[in-house]
Amino acid sequence: MNYFVQIAVSCWVVGAVQVHAARPPSELTGHLTSAGSQSAAPQAKASSARGNAKEIEIAWSDDAGAARAWLLTPSGAKKHPLVVFLHAEGASANARSFVEEGVLLAGDGIASLHVELPLSAAANPGANDGVAIAQAARRAQHALAWARSQAGVNGERVGVVGHRYGAMVGTILTAMDTKIDAIALLAPPGKPSGWLQVSERPASTRLRESYDKSSWGPYLYGLAKFDTEVWMPYTVHAKAFFQFASQDDWTTTMEQVDLWRATKGAKERHTYEADSNLNDEARVARLAWLKRVMK
Repeated sequence: MNYFVQIAVSCWVVGAVQVHAARPPSELTGHLTSAGSQSAAPQAKASSARGNAKEIEIAWSDDAGAARAWLLTPSGAKKHPLVVFLHAEGASANARSFVEEGVLLAGDGIASLHVELPLSAAANPGANDGVAIAQAARRAQHALAWARSQAGVNGERVGVVGHRYGAMVGTILTAMDTKIDAIALLAPPGKPSGWLQVSERPASTRLRESYDKSSWGPYLYGLAKFDTEVWMPYTVHAKAFFQFASQDDWTTTMEQVDLWRATKGAKERHTYEADSNLNDEARVARLAWLKRVMK
């Protein structure tokens, strides 16, 4: 099935390139719905001060289980732009991994939302990565809707930062929400459903060898609906900032190039001498970019 269907809506010029705004087709968005996808209303659990920011912890439940998020808002009565942070998977799966960046952004008048994403959907998480990504996207949408209702947040000025798995979720979130102005993708996978079949990256090889032939195909099929490269063309309304890693354990250079080419709007890319967790140079550049585009 060709997901890159032509949908004529409107167009404008970015640089010398004409790009067409399009909403994701139902062939894609239908994968985000679930009969059991209703979420409870988030409830504030705790509030504290962090530097120049007020931090509120919220909790609720959804079809993936217990959910949490943390909202940091700068001091003052005005409404502030908001950045949604979405964390990585594996050993880097820490929903609060970007809180210190949120505190720094608060000093420049930018609020931030840090969402705890579901990483597995069953006892055998690898077989359900596609299900988990859909659950994570719905959770991020729900948390963002709550944040937009808060007094200190300007819901019309929203950016997204996604790291690896979080980049996949963030791309879906951005494609589904034309009010998101900017997206930063940190060590993002491009088309894992394809590259995982041939990549010689150590992490990819280990994952591929952990499956038998009967389960490997269904795993890739479930993942293909959520490949970042498939969703990225529908984010033309948002400025894109790519941070690639030269020593990425998962993503190949060609996968990075293909993802860059699939991005149709205003875009910027940087590659760092680092593994997929990136480094301080990337953090400094990311914060500078966010401060510039979100002000």
